[in-house]
Amino acid sequence: GDGWLVKGGTDLHALQQALDVEHLADDDDIATVAGLVISANGHIPRVGDVIDVGPLHITIIEANDYRVDLVRIVKEQPAHDEDE
Repeated sequence: GDGWLVKGGTDLHALQQALDVEHLADDDDIATVAGLVISANGHIPRVGDVIDVGPLHITIIEANDYRVDLVRIVKEQPAHDEDE
């Protein structure tokens, strides 16, 4: 599918559990999806930017100069699973 629409304020640990991924953030202080993309990007990204974090492709859907409000997250599946 086209992935998941996720609010920027979503708890990062909850997201990691939901998507079955671990340790997306290098820094334990990062608590939200917005914090993750800002950290990974180095600054607040613009709408339409795509930030890759581990197996996740995170597209910025709604953001302004101060925060990230909504993203779309697509999880890259391992290629070898497709034929099974």
